[in-house]
Order: sequence, then C-alpha cells, then structure tokens
Amino acid sequence: MECLDCGAVMQEKISYADAQKTYTRQLERYANELCEIITIQDVSKKLGLVWDTVKAIRQEHLLGHKYITIVMDLKSGAVVFVGNGKGSDSLEPFWKQLKKAGSKIEAVSIDMSPAYIEAVTKKYSLLK
Repeated sequence: MECLDCGAVMQEKISYADAQKTYTRQLERYANELCEIITIQDVSKKLGLVWDTVKAIRQEHLLGHKYITIVMDLKSGAVVFVGNGKGSDSLEPFWKQLKKAGSKIEAVSIDMSPAYIEAVTKKYSLLK
C-alpha cells in the first residue's frame, strides 16, 4: 500500500502468506506435494513458476525434516537398527554392532542414494 499523504510504501500483513515470500502458503504446500511425485522442472511448468522458486520452496521444506536410517531384517521384517541422519555416517554404529555380534549379511536392499551405496560398498569387507 502507498500512503497518499507521505508516499510511504507499506505492506499489509495477510494471514495466508509470509511477508518475505511472493507466494501463498497454499501454493507452497501444493508445490511440495507435487514435488513428491514429479520433478522440480515439471512442477515449475505446471504451476507457471520459475525453477528457482520451486527449488527454494523444496529446499526450505526439506530443511525442516529430520531423517533417520532404518536397517531391517528382510526375512522377519524386524527393525535391527535406527540411526540418526541419512548419510553413510548414520550407519557407522550399525557396522560396529554387526562386527561385535559376529553377524553376517547375506543380501542388501537399499535406497539408491549415493550415500547408502557408498556406505555398503565401503564396508563390503564386513559383509563377507
């Protein structure tokens, strides 16, 4: 808004958008839902937003999440380990437990993230 007396420009607070953003919370929520099933580029095209805006929305959303790594026995379905984070470091305590117990791993099924692939291949000697 612009004051007709002094010419000052002010922003009206509205309940459905954050003052520092150029989009509503509803659009942000919708963009994040779409990012779960299609690429950022596709979301950008579908919503008519620039790629950088969708990427920023997604990054902000992901910063608010806490990740854990879960190791399960594929035969029984039992959870055998839960680690903090989503990188290869999150599996270090598991490798130590495995070695201490003298257990062997027969097969591995993992999320195809580079961190997990690295974690398993790096520790492959423990798997033999």
